[in-house]
Amino acid sequence: MYAPPAPLSFAGTRRCHVALFEHDGFDKGRWAKNLRHELSRLPIIPGWQPRVRLWHGTWQQWIQFEPEGFRGPFFWSGKAAVLSSSAALYAGYYVERGLPPGEDQPELIMGPGWHWHGFRRALCEEPILNHLSAIVARLPRTRRCIWVSNPASGRGRAYPFKTQSTAVKVRAYVDSIPSDKWVDVIIGVQYSKDECLGLQNQIVEEIIEPLKEGHELYTLVCSSQP
Repeated sequence: MYAPPAPLSFAGTRRCHVALFEHDGFDKGRWAKNLRHELSRLPIIPGWQPRVRLWHGTWQQWIQFEPEGFRGPFFWSGKAAVLSSSAALYAGYYVERGLPPGEDQPELIMGPGWHWHGFRRALCEEPILNHLSAIVARLPRTRRCIWVSNPASGRGRAYPFKTQSTAVKVRAYVDSIPSDKWVDVIIGVQYSKDECLGLQNQIVEEIIEPLKEGHELYTLVCSSQP
């Protein structure tokens, strides 16, 4: 049975004093190294650590939380993460839909253990969808969103999360993308590029809760695996 984790305390944490974002390289995640450094100082997810990942196909960088000491491909697992597009920064639960058999890189082939299967269920099946919606509802109303990206096409679509019907629309959209195309989804909050340039180091405090909720969504999806 799904049970939410106990709340964490951030009393006494130190605020960072580094400018994180610049106009150039925002979409490529050049902020990732400095932001990871600041996040690593905080006890956000016990037993997990923020790590910078790089996709060589596009030279895109992002941050995702992985179990301490973990090594190897982590595409199959959902995780709390921070990613960017050309227009916005997204923080929350990140999950990937892999490729069908035939790919020459085995780690990219989606098998039955991939968390995508549990996440897809969570987008439309009760009571999982109700739990998902309750977790997302704790986030700031004006920032809640689901961002869907097809990296091969360079296209992304953000859905403001208003009701459970949003999740159903996202599932329909994702299912319309051919199965031989990779799909990234992050459910959490979004900050426009201009907002990030204005907030700078304040973004660290802004995304702590979305990352915690992202890990709670990870727990929910794990309990929903077929």
